[in-house]
Amino acid sequence: INLDIDLEETDSVVLLSFTDNGTGISKTDLPYVFQRFYRGKNPTSSKKISSGLGLSIVKHTVDLHKGRIDVSSIPGQKTVFKISFPKTEL
Repeated sequence: INLDIDLEETDSVVLLSFTDNGTGISKTDLPYVFQRFYRGKNPTSSKKISSGLGLSIVKHTVDLHKGRIDVSSIPGQKTVFKISFPKTEL
């Protein structure tokens, strides 16, 4: 599995994007991936031990910083998480 991490900056936003070529996330699972304790129906990932808390913690942290997180996926090809944070004056 390859993981590409990109960082971009504009005058108003810092954008992080994470792209991998893993198993992906099905369209039916995408709306729920940020819910606490949610574990997708993928037979490969369902055999792994996890609490289903990881992405909900990420979303909560992004929300606390007034950011936004989005995910898109093509199963078997790639998954992309994009996180944007507004820039603020100190």
